Amino acid sequence: MRGAIIDERRWPGVARVPGGRLAGVRADLARRGFTRALARAGVVDLAADDAAGGRRIRIRDAALYARIAESGWLGLGESYLAGEWDSDTLPETLAALLAAGLDAGPPGRLGRGLRTVAGPRPDVAEADPGGDLPASLVALYAGPGLAAGSALFASGPATTVVEQVPLPGPGAGRRGAPERVPVEVTRVADPVAPDRADLPAAQARRVAAMLRLAGVRAGDRVLEWPAAGGAAAIAAAQAGAAADVLAVSDDAAEAVLAAAGAAGLAPAVRVLRAEDALPGPRAFPSDYDAILCVERLETLGAAGLRTWLRDAERLLADRGRIVVQAAVATGDFDETAAEALQLTRSYVWPALHHPSLAALQRTVARDTGLRIVSRTHFPGHWAASLRLWRARFEANSRQAAGLGYDRVYRRLWDYHLALQEALVASGRLDMVLLELAAAPRPRR
Repeated sequence: MRGAIIDERRWPGVARVPGGRLAGVRADLARRGFTRALARAGVVDLAADDAAGGRRIRIRDAALYARIAESGWLGLGESYLAGEWDSDTLPETLAALLAAGLDAGPPGRLGRGLRTVAGPRPDVAEADPGGDLPASLVALYAGPGLAAGSALFASGPATTVVEQVPLPGPGAGRRGAPERVPVEVTRVADPVAPDRADLPAAQARRVAAMLRLAGVRAGDRVLEWPAAGGAAAIAAAQAGAAADVLAVSDDAAEAVLAAAGAAGLAPAVRVLRAEDALPGPRAFPSDYDAILCVERLETLGAAGLRTWLRDAERLLADRGRIVVQAAVATGDFDETAAEALQLTRSYVWPALHHPSLAALQRTVARDTGLRIVSRTHFPGHWAASLRLWRARFEANSRQAAGLGYDRVYRRLWDYHLALQEALVASGRLDMVLLELAAAPRPRR
C-alpha cells in the first residue's frame, strides 16, 4: 500500500505525516527507542533480516517514527493504516510490544516538550458515536449470521464452582445485607483446533448459552440492546418469545429486519429506532423478561455503562434476567493497554472503556438493585474467534473493496482484530457472560 493515495477528507490523521519544529530530532529519538523496543520484544525487522522466523515486522517508511514520536500507540496504528509497516505475525507482534513498550522518546519534561512543538493533530471524523457497526462489515468477518459476539466452541470442557464474592458498597454487612454473596463461576477451557467451518455452530452455541442463562421461554418478552446483529433476538423468537431490538442506525435496523424476515420470524421481531444507544427507558415498553447485551456495554463508556444498567433494571420484569457478554479488563490490563486502544477509540468507538470485573461489580452493587448471580469466562474462545474472523476478513478483502471499504478501512479492521487478539492472548482482557437479577431484599 506504500505510496497509495489516502483520502485526506476521510482519513486526515492517516494522510498527514507529523511535522513541525524539531521534527527530525523527534523522529530520530523515536526510531532509536522503537528499535530498542523491538529488540526487547524479540521482534525482527525483515528489512534487516529477510529470513527471520518468529515475530516479524517490515518497516516500509520512516514516517512511522514521526508518528510514534507524536502520539505513541495511536501513531503506531495510524502508520499501519497508512501502509508504512506490515507484520505477517501481527497479533503476536502487538502482544510483544504491549509487554515491551514502545520507548517512543525521552521521558519527562523533555519528551512532553518535544511532543508539544509537533503542532495540533487534525480532528478524526471517522468514528460513529452511535456504535452500530455496518452490517456488511460484520458479515465480512463474522459471517452472514451477523453474530458479532465471540463464539463458544464445542471443544473445551467447562468447570463450575460457587464462589463467595465480597459484596461491594457501604451497606454490605449492615441491616441484614450480607458481606458476601454466592456467585456461580464457570470457566471454559480453550477450544481445541477450531477452524472456520466451526464458526456458525459456535456462534449459535454462544447465543443459546445467553438465552439459557436468561431463562427465555415461549411467550417471554426479550430485548436485545443495543443491536448486535439481531442474532440473539432472532434466536429468542425461534424459541417462541417476542423480541425487540434497539438499533441506532438505519443500516442496523434494516439488517435485523432482513435477517428476521429470512428466518420467517418477522412478526416476532420488532426493531426500535433511536438516535442514541442510551435513549432512556421511556423509549422502550416496560417489563421485559430478559434483556441481552452482546459486547456493547464496553463501547458506552464508564458513565454510559452505569446508565445502561440503571435503565435496564427499570425495564426488567419481576424475576427477569439480564445477560451481558462483555470484554473486561484483567489485573494485567495496564496503561499501555489503554493507550494501545486509542486507535479504536479514535476511529470506531469513541467512548470505549473496558471495566475490570471488580469495577463492574461495584457499579452493579452501588448504583442498582441488581446482583451478578453467575459469570462464565471463555477468553480462549474469544481469541479463537478473533483469529478466525481476521482470516475470514482477509479472504473477503476483494469483496470488502467492492462494498466501498477502502484500503485504509480494511487495514483498520485488520489491526483492530489483531490488537484485540493480542490483548486477550496476553491476559489483559477477558471475555465473560454475566447473569444479573434483582438482589434479594435484606431481612429486617
